[in-house]
Amino acid sequence: MVRPSSLSLAEKCELAPVLSAEFPETNANIERGHLVDGQVSRQLLGGAPATDPDALAVLAWLHEEKMYGVGHTSYVQEAIALVDPDTGETLTEGTGDIAHYDGRSMVTIVDLKKREQYAAGRLKDPDDNMQLHAYGLGWALRLGAKAYRLALLLFGDGKVEAIWSTVCFTETPDRLGAKSWVPYLDRIRKVKEGHHALVASGARPLPTAGDHCAQCYARAHCPSWMFPEPLPSAADSALVPLSKPGGITKDNAGDLLLYVMAVEEQAKRAREVLQSWARANGGAIAVGDRKWAPIVMNGRKSGPTVDELEELGLGHLVKQGKPYESWRIGKR
Repeated sequence: MVRPSSLSLAEKCELAPVLSAEFPETNANIERGHLVDGQVSRQLLGGAPATDPDALAVLAWLHEEKMYGVGHTSYVQEAIALVDPDTGETLTEGTGDIAHYDGRSMVTIVDLKKREQYAAGRLKDPDDNMQLHAYGLGWALRLGAKAYRLALLLFGDGKVEAIWSTVCFTETPDRLGAKSWVPYLDRIRKVKEGHHALVASGARPLPTAGDHCAQCYARAHCPSWMFPEPLPSAADSALVPLSKPGGITKDNAGDLLLYVMAVEEQAKRAREVLQSWARANGGAIAVGDRKWAPIVMNGRKSGPTVDELEELGLGHLVKQGKPYESWRIGKR
């Protein structure tokens, strides 16, 4: 069975859920998330009060959003199975952070994540986050709720930020701001059917590389991200002509360029493999007495586009940059 956390990747790559099971996710962000989740859950369930600044910020947000306290029904770290309403089969099963039910019609799913995970592009937004949809569908069908909505609650530095789904989801939308949940249920059905067929065949699935690889923590173990052969030594390298006077000629310049471009692409992939390995092994790589590790950068400031400024009659504010070279392969 494909777990909710692997559904989005499983849609793109059949090998991804297999690798996720063989090489469980573990890195500093996930461990930090477990700590905050644990403190929040214990307090919500009547245990020890939270002391971590991030956990306290999460609890304050939940209180402001009226998701716990007297008169509220919240399910904290409770396993939920998504049962197909047509066949009675379990499509997927997992444990979400918080599911709140208003007692009438709406389920709210809240998933706690470290801010850096979102900044690094490892999390899908709620509207297309199949893990959250699995929880939303599971709880809505179990409780008989008419709709669900989804939220990623990002924490860090004692603060939280909620990323909400842009709409709520229901079986038969009858109002503005609602969207059908049926397509998401069908997508999960399709993942289950495909995974079941693979298991029955006994074949190991093949990897499918693409943009989704950025969200896969098991990438360092994927054949698509491993070099099939050892990198060439300097003596054997096709780049040797570059180090010799007169080594570049009209006859070999084109081949050298294509080789350099291939090396650049492999170097880019190698860096991403090292990043995946680092995330799964403490979050950093030692380099002498220093370390190579990610840091969260402030987002770039944005403003009106050139076209928008010109439409507003402010074209005089637009400055033409100086010409610059851009090398590319084109027609001769």
